[in-house]
Amino acid sequence: MKFGKHIQAQTIPEWAAHYMSYKALKKIINELSVPLSPSINPAEAAKQRLRTVKAAFFFQVDRELEKVNTFYVQKEADAQVRLKSLIEKQRNLRSRGPRNRTATIRALHEAFLNSRHDLDKLQNFVEINNTGFRKILKKWDKRSKSSTKELYLARQVEVQPCFNQDVIAELSDAVTKCLSELEYAIDQEAECTVPPVMPTQLDLAASPAHNDSGQRDAKHPRLDGADVTSSQVTEAKAKEASQTVSAIHRHNSSSGLFVDVGITQSVQIDRLEAELFHALTVSPVQAAIDLLATYKSQQTDAQKACVTRVLWRACSEIKDPEKQQLLLDAGLADLQS
Repeated sequence: MKFGKHIQAQTIPEWAAHYMSYKALKKIINELSVPLSPSINPAEAAKQRLRTVKAAFFFQVDRELEKVNTFYVQKEADAQVRLKSLIEKQRNLRSRGPRNRTATIRALHEAFLNSRHDLDKLQNFVEINNTGFRKILKKWDKRSKSSTKELYLARQVEVQPCFNQDVIAELSDAVTKCLSELEYAIDQEAECTVPPVMPTQLDLAASPAHNDSGQRDAKHPRLDGADVTSSQVTEAKAKEASQTVSAIHRHNSSSGLFVDVGITQSVQIDRLEAELFHALTVSPVQAAIDLLATYKSQQTDAQKACVTRVLWRACSEIKDPEKQQLLLDAGLADLQS
């Protein structure tokens, strides 16, 4: 494939007007092949034509070089501003709370991917134009029987900002580093969504529910009316989980507390967890006692496994020894699992 067609094939459509016009420069060179009109001194006429075509050719090369460089400088500046903004957003992300954190990280990751794509496009733009200038200068030397290519490249082409590849390389390295950090953060966020590991019997024995000292961890106040923030958070979690299965719960309420068909085990756990937390945090203790009694009377083997997991999680999160002991005394948890 001839290079003129190669440029057309590789051109980014929206940037087409900013590439060097290889075809226009080639057309000027071809004027050297036009037959000379009869004259008294053919040699002098050939020299005059060479001077005229050379002046026209290098004037046009300068204009093409200026066009390419102007566009590149603008795009490079845009890329630097965009990258600076994204890096600042990534820095601010560290001070954000958990609300919508995962969605924000993924959106920022997507923005950095777009930034890298734009840098790749700009790099491709530079490489095609760089090759274009080299090839057209080589063609000029061949047709004019001169050797101006290397001198012109050194003095006019290579000194232009658009052909200094260090800047794009630095920007690309910065984007790659940020993407790596965000991908690590995404992995960490994913791990945080995994249900907590159930405590061992040794852990359970060391918990406040299994000692009679009555001492309480200062970091975990009682879940009573004075602990407004903790109660609100727990209640909100319970309501959120309840909403997930509310429609199914209403539809199957006549068949008992548990639904065996059409509900996955994870949904059952969410529902049980919501009911337990609601009873233990915003209802009288008696309501929790009654709820646990209902669980015990209606559960199947599969449902018992679900209740066991919920009780383990509840014991690890509810810091009230009295309510922890209530859960353990219900006799629903399989302590050997």
